[in-house]
Amino acid sequence: MATETIKDLAFIISKNTAIVEEYLSLNNLPHPSFGVDAPRGSLIPRDAADIETARLAVIEATSKLRNLMLGPREFLQSFEVHLSNTVCLVR
Repeated sequence: MATETIKDLAFIISKNTAIVEEYLSLNNLPHPSFGVDAPRGSLIPRDAADIETARLAVIEATSKLRNLMLGPREFLQSFEVHLSNTVCLVR
């Protein structure tokens, strides 16, 4: 099994982000944001499967890159932080 390098993942993120960015711009759609008036979810329609594939590639590669950059110890410790935050929300 070939492992993607951080440079490979950065390229995947860059290439696919450009695809999504171009689609949003050409279709006069709002770009992702956490602004008050931002869309609540993805605006990519179901018939734009290639754009959705690019969006999902960015999400997957971003997650992989984050995990590699954290390294084994910090990656495992990140679960502890998320679990702790979840417990606080439940109480």
